[in-house]
Amino acid sequence: MEAKALAIQQSTSLGLVPISFAADTTDGEHACQIDIKINEGLTIEPTRPSLVLGTSGSTGPPKGVVLTRDFYNIPMPDGDPDDVFITMITAMNWVGGVWPPTKLLINGVRIEIFDSQPSRPEVAWNRLRQGGVTFLMAHSNVWMSMMKYYINELSSLSPEELEPYRHGARDVKLAMAGAIPIFPPVLKFWREIFGHPLMNLYSAAEMGGCGLRTAADVEEDVEVRLPLPFNSAHKSR
Repeated sequence: MEAKALAIQQSTSLGLVPISFAADTTDGEHACQIDIKINEGLTIEPTRPSLVLGTSGSTGPPKGVVLTRDFYNIPMPDGDPDDVFITMITAMNWVGGVWPPTKLLINGVRIEIFDSQPSRPEVAWNRLRQGGVTFLMAHSNVWMSMMKYYINELSSLSPEELEPYRHGARDVKLAMAGAIPIFPPVLKFWREIFGHPLMNLYSAAEMGGCGLRTAADVEEDVEVRLPLPFNSAHKSR
């Protein structure tokens, strides 16, 4: 009724088609029983449209990019219900904000979203201290801020007080940074903290997924991004 009233106010026509589902009877039971089953043989083509992501608008007015279902096939460690993914990228309308949590959520990974700003690096460190974080993603400037907080604040703690922070960081098996490149000293710092490289990613919605990322076997003080195979998870408009 609300939709019909709105159409009348705007002097437009609206055709409404009533759909009968299951009317309730006076005794609280349904008048009819509907047997719903899952068609196990049904498949959806990977080239079908899946979602729309926004562009940054850095080279012109922001646009909506239609991505296909192949977007969900971008390679990434699968994870399982024992994993915890922390993301400090809250822009869920672009690739870096929606791809990792969506991909991991499908596999049962616990997702925690933090609105952590570079001015509050203690938020991320306190969560790491609690333990259990296995995937972690943040903006490049947040990683730099967290490094400075460790050097200026946490490093002055006693070994006993510092150990929970370092132990929580060592639980992270995949750490990712998005947006701007990371300076080599920052990469080197996190390699020592995690025991493995911090992966630096770059992409654009028009690419349909991750376009460039650092390799795990590069030198500690060198920032190298390697191109990934072209992903067909987008559709030109």
